[in-house]
Amino acid sequence: MNVRSGIFALAVAGLTATAAHAHPSYAPASSTPSLALTLSQVATELASIVPVGHVNTRYESIRYRPRWRRENRESRSSGPMGGYLQLQGGVFDPTGDVANGAVFNMRVGTNADDRIQVGMQLDWSHRSDHQTEVVGSGTLPGGGTVERRRELSSVSSDLVPLMGFIQVSPVGTNQGPYVGLAGGYQALFISASDFSTGQDFEATYDGWGWQFHAGYAFPLSNVTRLTIEGFTNTADLDRKVDDPATGVTYREIVDAGGAGIRGGVSWAF
Repeated sequence: MNVRSGIFALAVAGLTATAAHAHPSYAPASSTPSLALTLSQVATELASIVPVGHVNTRYESIRYRPRWRRENRESRSSGPMGGYLQLQGGVFDPTGDVANGAVFNMRVGTNADDRIQVGMQLDWSHRSDHQTEVVGSGTLPGGGTVERRRELSSVSSDLVPLMGFIQVSPVGTNQGPYVGLAGGYQALFISASDFSTGQDFEATYDGWGWQFHAGYAFPLSNVTRLTIEGFTNTADLDRKVDDPATGVTYREIVDAGGAGIRGGVSWAF
């Protein structure tokens, strides 16, 4: 029962009392209700509806905030990162060549799930050689020997593979062993000079190639890890050459395969 019902009951009780005084013959003979008794009953009824001292009580609105939203935010913040950036450096030994070259690697990927990563990688392997001959020697003031060398020729090569990769980590992407396979476009830039004859050589070989790598990750924090891996590169790169003497066009093919080792740091984001 609400306040409106109580007021309605009070009005009915007042009308009943008035009718009893105006027409006493209609009142029951056994018990004649009085106005005071009726008002007392009404006051008792109202007291049961509206507590004394709380007539002006305000009930604040109740706000409900679903708990699952907060839990979902916490799970997203504590879950695995979506992507990562990896920078590495090392050495690369081309096939059939005794001269090693420096190699640098950048890998940008994302976590497909807890054990699989996919993305793109860019490598740069640089190697340079110089041929010289001794043309004389001498003694420095205060002691020591000096040699005079004449540079006969120089050659430098830059191998740049741009490939997509997939990487699998059996125990999780943050630590432990991993293996990966990459494939894509590779380009080899060669520049050479023969200082005895004054001739220069410039050539670009390109084509498709593959890389396989296997390594181990050492976690430093939840988002940073050290990596070390071995890798192999397989590619036959070529170019078209026109022979001006015969007018024949032929292909020059360079084996850009080899093996190497590299290590670095990986950051998750």
